[in-house]
Amino acid sequence: MFGLALIAVGLMLIFNVVSLGAIAAWINYVDIWSYLYPGSTDSNNPDIVTAGSTITLTAHLKFRDDSADWYSDPNGWTVYVEISKNGTAVTTLTLQLQNVDDASGIAEWTYPWNVPGDEDVLYTLVWHVDTPDSGSDSKTTYAKTPLIEPDGVFRVNGVDASADASITVISPTLSLEFTPSRAADKITAVKVEVWKDGSLQETVTLTEQADTYTGTYTLPSAGTYELKGYVEWTGGNPLRKMSLLATYGEGSESPTWFGLNQIVGLLFCAVGSAFLVAKKK
Repeated sequence: MFGLALIAVGLMLIFNVVSLGAIAAWINYVDIWSYLYPGSTDSNNPDIVTAGSTITLTAHLKFRDDSADWYSDPNGWTVYVEISKNGTAVTTLTLQLQNVDDASGIAEWTYPWNVPGDEDVLYTLVWHVDTPDSGSDSKTTYAKTPLIEPDGVFRVNGVDASADASITVISPTLSLEFTPSRAADKITAVKVEVWKDGSLQETVTLTEQADTYTGTYTLPSAGTYELKGYVEWTGGNPLRKMSLLATYGEGSESPTWFGLNQIVGLLFCAVGSAFLVAKKK
């Protein structure tokens, strides 16, 4: 019957009984793509995945569309993903059917992908669906591994400069230290800029020693200084990791001479004097 129908349609086309446009109107296109992960279709805004991690490729696909009077058994579908970078194939993975939800008409396929350890890579994922009764379809999405920046903690006189916005020092000589916590192999230099009144006073380059960077700087005079800590690295512009105010000498907050201690002291003196006066009487 199907063959006879095709012949009949062919004859109608030959003798212009119907047009291709009319036949196209008979065909209902069903969008089967409900959800994909990674699912960004914009290569300029890809989904971010971590280099060296394992993620779960996920496809939620429609297998029924009541408005189009269409159904296809998802148990017979083949779903696979071709992954490439810079036009070179990385891997092809066939997803496994996990769940068929008859209520929604959507089925789920998944498969683990071990993301390569390369950083700053844009991956192209071409998803393919082959059905035994409704043909094939494909869709392209994008994922990217970010460039991992170095990180760490600056310390001034042993004080964690990432946690304190300001310190007061009693000695003009500052002990400077930076301890990397991530991507230490990318660090090319660690520097501390010393600023006062909006003017750069000095740039101190710390010396690498084992797993840390150290150095010293002596403040030239009393006042409040801003210390800016930078990490230079192989991936781009220096990373600012410290902004600390250090106050020394005249610029420090001087203790108020007449405070609680003085009030209590005067009170004790008054009471003592009262006792002495009462004793003489």
